Amino acid sequence: MKKRFTLNYQPISRLLNALLPGQWSPVQELKSLFHLGTVSCAYVEYGNKLNKNLIQKQQKQELFLPLRIFLLLMLASIISLQSAFATTFPCNDVSYRLQGNPSALYKVDLETGIATQLFSASTLGNRKMTALGYSPEDGFLYAYQSGTNDIVQIHNDGGTSVKDITGLPSNVEYNAGEVSKDGIFYLYRSGDATMQKVDISARTTSTLTLSAGSSVGDISISADAKYIYGIATNNGQMVTYNASTGVRTLTDVGIPAMTTSTYIDKSGNLFFINDANSTVYQVTGPNSSPDTESGVQISPTLNTSISTTDGARCTNAFVPLQPSFSCSTFKSYLFQGDANADGGTLNSNTRVYEINIINGSSTQVHGQLIPSSTNSKTSVNNVGFNVTDSYLWGFRRGTNQLVRMGSDWSVQFFAIAGLPTDVPFNAGDIDANGILYLFRGHNNVSSSQVLRVDLKPSSATYLTLLSPLTLAPVDATREMIDLAINPVDGHLYGINATTGNLLRINSSTGAVSTVGATNIPIANPVANAFGACYFDNAGTLYVSQNASGKIYRIPKAATSATGIFVSNGPITDDNDGARCFQQPITELASLSGNVFDDGNALTDNLVNKFGTGSVVIDGTDIDDDVAGNQPIYATLVNSNGAAVTTVPVLSTGTYSFLAVSPGTYSVVLSTNSNGSTTASLPTNWNNTGEKLGTGTGSDGTVNGILTGISVSSNDIENANFGINKKPDVNDATVAAQPNPGGTNQGPVASTAFTGTDLEDGTYTNNLTGRTVTLTPATNGTLYYNGTAVTASTTITSFDPTKVTLDPTATGATSSGNHPTFTYSVKDNAGVFAAPATVTVPFTAPTVTTVSLSGSVLNDGNGLTDNTVNKFGTSSIVINGTDIDPATGNQPIYVTLVNSGGTSLTTVQVSSTGTYTFNGVAPGTYSIVLSTNSAGSTTTSLPTSWTSVGEHLGTNTGSDGTANGILTGISVSSSNISDANFGIDKKPIVNVATITAQVNPGGTAQAPVSSTAFTGSDLEDGTYPTNLTGRVVILTPATNGTLYYNGTAVTGTQTITSFDPTKVTLDPTATGATTGSSGAFPDPTFTYAVKDNAGVVSDLKTVTVPFTLGVPDLAPIIYALPATQYGTTNFTVVVDVYNLLPTASSGLITLYVTKDPLVKLSFASSSVFVGNKIVQNGIWTLDEKNDDFYILKTTEVITGGGHKSFGFTGILTPGNTKGTLTISTTIVGGSGGEVRIDNNSDADKIDYFKK
Repeated sequence: MKKRFTLNYQPISRLLNALLPGQWSPVQELKSLFHLGTVSCAYVEYGNKLNKNLIQKQQKQELFLPLRIFLLLMLASIISLQSAFATTFPCNDVSYRLQGNPSALYKVDLETGIATQLFSASTLGNRKMTALGYSPEDGFLYAYQSGTNDIVQIHNDGGTSVKDITGLPSNVEYNAGEVSKDGIFYLYRSGDATMQKVDISARTTSTLTLSAGSSVGDISISADAKYIYGIATNNGQMVTYNASTGVRTLTDVGIPAMTTSTYIDKSGNLFFINDANSTVYQVTGPNSSPDTESGVQISPTLNTSISTTDGARCTNAFVPLQPSFSCSTFKSYLFQGDANADGGTLNSNTRVYEINIINGSSTQVHGQLIPSSTNSKTSVNNVGFNVTDSYLWGFRRGTNQLVRMGSDWSVQFFAIAGLPTDVPFNAGDIDANGILYLFRGHNNVSSSQVLRVDLKPSSATYLTLLSPLTLAPVDATREMIDLAINPVDGHLYGINATTGNLLRINSSTGAVSTVGATNIPIANPVANAFGACYFDNAGTLYVSQNASGKIYRIPKAATSATGIFVSNGPITDDNDGARCFQQPITELASLSGNVFDDGNALTDNLVNKFGTGSVVIDGTDIDDDVAGNQPIYATLVNSNGAAVTTVPVLSTGTYSFLAVSPGTYSVVLSTNSNGSTTASLPTNWNNTGEKLGTGTGSDGTVNGILTGISVSSNDIENANFGINKKPDVNDATVAAQPNPGGTNQGPVASTAFTGTDLEDGTYTNNLTGRTVTLTPATNGTLYYNGTAVTASTTITSFDPTKVTLDPTATGATSSGNHPTFTYSVKDNAGVFAAPATVTVPFTAPTVTTVSLSGSVLNDGNGLTDNTVNKFGTSSIVINGTDIDPATGNQPIYVTLVNSGGTSLTTVQVSSTGTYTFNGVAPGTYSIVLSTNSAGSTTTSLPTSWTSVGEHLGTNTGSDGTANGILTGISVSSSNISDANFGIDKKPIVNVATITAQVNPGGTAQAPVSSTAFTGSDLEDGTYPTNLTGRVVILTPATNGTLYYNGTAVTGTQTITSFDPTKVTLDPTATGATTGSSGAFPDPTFTYAVKDNAGVVSDLKTVTVPFTLGVPDLAPIIYALPATQYGTTNFTVVVDVYNLLPTASSGLITLYVTKDPLVKLSFASSSVFVGNKIVQNGIWTLDEKNDDFYILKTTEVITGGGHKSFGFTGILTPGNTKGTLTISTTIVGGSGGEVRIDNNSDADKIDYFKK
């Protein structure tokens, strides 16, 4: 491995500067010692090349000679030591990628997209690096260090060296880069119109001017350094720059827009990885006429997002090879597409099948080779096995590409310069020297040449188009759609379907010769062409005919042309075959057997044809009794449970598998023409046994699958199956008989039981003595020998005279409810017939009927007297035709219901309240009273009526539940009357709104007028005195609290002896209520009354409105002190009280009497007078009146509140004594009051002379 070294001397310099005076430089030291002139200030480089330019003059630092020599020797030692470890990267199939910020280095598998970290970001110096490139010249990776004018050399051990590049701008973030074969590092910033070219050795830079800038994530350079490639991030186009002129070319390669890291290999193919999901794509031959089909996804979609990436690899190495095949274990493969045989279809979605040439079986081993997600040209043909590299190679139609297939069925694409894109090659193979032959053989357009491509990896012309073979003679009508290399002579062979002849094409000269006629039937040259050809190592040619799928063998094809049928293979149109011609194809054994009509199954321990009526099984139509063909098939199943091949059972009952490979197998008998691992037979047939051989015994399980067949090299016969046709029994309808009634049973005629069997013949004596199965009856109970058949019952020695039946119906049965049951018979093979149905009709029995009648009574007291009768002062005769004329026509009906709950008949109740059912048969019944003219098993009455009792008879008692249904009526042979119903009309109460009254305020209760409570009843009459003494129901009030007898009604309350005067109500509102809506709706409650029958009326609403109250003002006057002696100061205070809850409004006026003995003074600012609180400030005083002080205020006095004012004065009695009276009066109507009888008050003072 080549070793190179680049040294940054600065750490050493810092160490020595600590020991030596001044600034020491090894470069200056070299200059001083060896008089080199100017040298680099930053580094000394050793390796394959000497430093090209020694620039930047340095000032010489003087050191004494011994020490200077010592330092240089020390430096040389360090250089030598580091050089030993600076290893390069080999030029091999590894691809590299920088990723992340700071950057880590990964190696990438371009087949899978999987990346493995080589060196972490910390190992690489925690730098952000971009524009990665591999130098073929020195074997190092190079990258641009972000934000500098440096490039970083990356070693194979993770070491790095930094190179300062003269003239490289440090303010440009280069995101794409690659190193050419001559050591030029191309750096590019996406979108720029220039590209920097860094000479790595000289550390100089120059500029490549581009014809246009491009948005790319990375660039790669072709191995010859002529072209620079990238993938446009905005539209997915391939960007190509001429590395000399900078001229740009854009090519649509069928790839969507993406940000990528790019790579190029020795074949010239461009690879790139999508940052969004790590998926790998390939552009085949980017400089070889690329088009929209050049780009293809070649790895799975990993859905792993990556960023800040750049890729590089050695352009002189191929990408990693796919896993190869082995000729020694190579199979025969068939490539099939969805197209026709002419090879003109480009999008046939070619898939791969492994084919057994000997038995014709095929198994798909891989789906579509080229995905349709980004490609429309998905057809692969002209496939051959290359013994020089052990890969399969094919031609991709519509392109100049060859497709290499690995053993994992991965594909790689190679563009071949000069290979035409407009010729759909469909016939070819690869010879022992790795030469691929490509030919188009189709009637009227057959090629005149065979093209050749060198696919031998060690060849100097590897992956190049060689000179063609010109055919002689030329024949454009050749329908020869596959060719194969004969290992015996190395020439190409194929069948011309136009003539049916085997042709040979000389692989050196192109001479075409006819070997001979194949004698293979060819109905249509195009449809019956041979699209797949295979040779074995002995020179035997195997061909597959497209339209028939038949495979033929031509032994020693070099000298003989006669075709021999081998097997039936897959039918197809667009196909091609390939195998390793160095391996043999081994002839295999056959496996055959019979399908027998075995009438007694394994009762004789034999699988054979048995039975007086048994037949030879016609496998092409096993059952003539059933419309249409009913063929059967045999499927060969291997030890892994996979179906190998399927063949029809012939009209002779035989089948045969040809060319069975050694192994252990099962054979499955079925009706599936495509084969099945599950046995099946036509409906009327059953399996009876399986046996390999003709002796006694079987394989142990009767299931239509013969197991454990060991095949080696010898043919195997008598892999036999026994099958048996089911016996037949017949549907029957016996003669109708009278219904026996009750739980009695009627006989079932023996003639109902008949049957036949293919193998056994006709069963006589109505199946007497056979094994018969009976099932439970519908619409009745089936009996055998007196025992009810409650489940499927098998009778081993059947006696038809012992079958009887008890019908569910009590009278005649009709279509749909006749009793039925099924029966079946077992044949001598133990197989039961499909069940047949016996229908047993019954006619009506002779029955004596009676009448059943009764009345519907207006029972005003219900069952309070334990009697269903007409009762009540106002009770009426029920008119059943219109029970309530006031509300429209409302008839009522009665329905007769049997003990099973079924409605039998319905009649209307008459206008006199009576009804009659005639023709009633014996039994137990109920009668249902309802409004349903069609009859009902559920009772109903008009809204205002209620059932109050039911009774059979006129005496006391009832049926126990007052619900409108009279139950338990037992009818025998006598007429029944007085099946009576009692009904009662609901009482009625009335809606009321009482006269509005003054809101009492607070929690005070107001009376509810007794007139609110009124009601009447049809049977009881009008309820007097406002329902006094009746049972009354009250409900809680809305917008207030309802009280009865002082107790709040908080739930529905029933009062047994009602007193309307005890009903009071406290409204929620504090003032006037506002009707049915508004802020304070009127309080309401509902009430109902119960009549004498115990029926409660509908609830009706009472509304209790309230009006706003008025204030009531009253004065209280205080004159203090009450007793005075001589001249005395005193006070007069008046309190004005509002005695009601309603606040005052408007002007309030009071008069206070004047007296000559005293002069009263009023101070408007006073708030205390005589130790009492006053509000003098709200009052105005008028003293103009000779007799009164007049005081006025408009201040509101709230309900229960008061306002006050006060006077002060001096009483001067002199030498007199007496009593002074001071009074006050509120002017009527003050503050909105109405009451005036409490508007005055007075107080007195007793006075004495001193």
